[in-house]
Amino acid sequence: MNIHANRETSGFGRQMRYWRTSRKLSQLELASLANTTPRYISFLETGRSRPGRDLILRIAEALRLPIREVNLLMFSAGFAPEYEQYEFDGEAIKPYRAAIEAILDKHDPFPACALDCVGNILMANKAFAAFTPGTAHLSPEDRIEMFFNPDGDIRSLFENWEEAAWQVYDRQKSELAASNNPRLAAQVQRIGELLSGVERPGHADAANPIVFTPRMKFGDTVVSTFATIMRFENATEVTLSEVRVELVFPTDTSSRQFFENLFQSSSAVPYSGIG
Repeated sequence: MNIHANRETSGFGRQMRYWRTSRKLSQLELASLANTTPRYISFLETGRSRPGRDLILRIAEALRLPIREVNLLMFSAGFAPEYEQYEFDGEAIKPYRAAIEAILDKHDPFPACALDCVGNILMANKAFAAFTPGTAHLSPEDRIEMFFNPDGDIRSLFENWEEAAWQVYDRQKSELAASNNPRLAAQVQRIGELLSGVERPGHADAANPIVFTPRMKFGDTVVSTFATIMRFENATEVTLSEVRVELVFPTDTSSRQFFENLFQSSSAVPYSGIG
């Protein structure tokens, strides 16, 4: 018996079982979705059987796995990756990077940025650099510590910091549930620690009952915003599939005027972590 192959199969079984339980599927339900038998699913999870490539793809589809996780599942079973992965600054990503840059530039004078799967800022427009000076180059972990610092300047800017903080936590947990990324897991754990003792606001206390709306105070001006997220939903390449572009919008006239004035008066330049 090939010991190395058996170890790989066992690794596959552990991963498959993790995702099955995470998706709250029984072996019977997964077997039905993947067009196989519960007995075979059991054998795969315990390492008694080794899957073929086609079955792995059916299982991955049934489990709704992101393509990075599909590659990891393939690797754990001893197969080559199913999907390509390129560097964000590479030639293959260039036309999509140009599209992101155009979106960011067009969104001025309102903040916008592009992030990778763990929250590193890849690109940001001038408005983002002006609104959050010096933060684009920080690691996501450093930004978490800055945002959640109970004695920090950022916390004191918010009228609804508790609501914002729990929104960050919930979004990170959602991202983690989709990816099982260990770095995201560490971020979620740290945020949970920093939120210890912070009461979650109820729905009735939300600044906006329709969509989450951070409210920040700058002098006598309260800046109210909401954000949308753009993704390459149909990407079949790992890096691009994980990029998200966040666009911030003002919710009222005074907030719009704040960003327009800030943009016009700022000497900030767009940020790019490339090169």
